[in-house]
Amino acid sequence: MLEERLRAGVDSFRQCLGHSPAGFVAPAWLYNEELIPALARLNVAFTESHFHVFDLLSARSLPAPVMTWASRTMAHRVGSLAVTATERRIWARRPLVRLALHPADFGHQPLVDSIARSLDALRRDRQVVTYEQACALT
Repeated sequence: MLEERLRAGVDSFRQCLGHSPAGFVAPAWLYNEELIPALARLNVAFTESHFHVFDLLSARSLPAPVMTWASRTMAHRVGSLAVTATERRIWARRPLVRLALHPADFGHQPLVDSIARSLDALRRDRQVVTYEQACALT
């Protein structure tokens, strides 16, 4: 079932854009132990989890935590601000840190400010790269 749905998505992407997707970022509800092998069989080059980027072409796992914001409720927004402020400090020395942004995050100025602070802090001593570049760097 999972692989059929992924194949349909890859086929749709290819029909619409003329080429296959390089990667796939699964929503949390879809992520399970079957996902990575299914994506590899479909020749998808990379995917991710909360703490890693998976280079499916070379079967490598790159440590790469993600910072993410939640904007659905006031409690989520306040929690996100506290967590991401802590993550900025905890992951300051990690070579690869990702940001996961959602369109709704930009409707809340405190989240936008936190995203900007995080980008500024992370870019001070890091190069901004794509997933493909991150996989090639290691």
